[in-house]
Amino acid sequence: MRPLATTLLAAALLASLPAASAMARDESRASAPAVAARHGVTITTRRVASYGRVLVNGRGLPLYYFTRDKGASSRCYGQCAASWPVTYAKGTPVARGGVKRGLLGRQRRSDGRFQVTYAGHALYTYVSDSPGVALCHDVREFGGVWLLVRSSGRHVR
Repeated sequence: MRPLATTLLAAALLASLPAASAMARDESRASAPAVAARHGVTITTRRVASYGRVLVNGRGLPLYYFTRDKGASSRCYGQCAASWPVTYAKGTPVARGGVKRGLLGRQRRSDGRFQVTYAGHALYTYVSDSPGVALCHDVREFGGVWLLVRSSGRHVR
C-alpha cells in the first residue's frame, strides 16, 4: 500500500504544477485594480467633458490641485476636506494611461496618512463629481482655486 500512496501523492503534485504556473502568469498580468489594492491608488487619465484628458483616480473621478496649498503641503482640512476629499495612498501610487510615474508621489499629512501628489502638488477629488464629470474646475473656495490636472503636471486653464 505504501508504494501506491507515494505514487498517488507524486501524481497529485505533478498535476498541480500547471495550475501553479497559470496562477503565476495570472499574477504577472494582474489588473490595475488588483495592483492598486496591493500597492496604492491608481492614477490614470480620462476624457472629461469640456476639459479634454485629465488625471482621474481608479474610480474615474477627476483630480484637482488646490492653489492655496504650498507645494505638496496640504492646507485642506476639516470642512474643506469634507467637500474636497483627499486622494489617499496606503502604498505607492500606481501610474497608468499616460500618467508620468516620475511625477507621481505621496506626502504625509498632519494626521499621519499619505496623500497622493503629482508634479509636487497634493491631489483631491470633489464630493459631487462623478466618473468623467468635473463640476468644480476653476472654482474659488476655501481660500484658493481648484484646478483640474493634465498628465504633463500642468493645470487646466
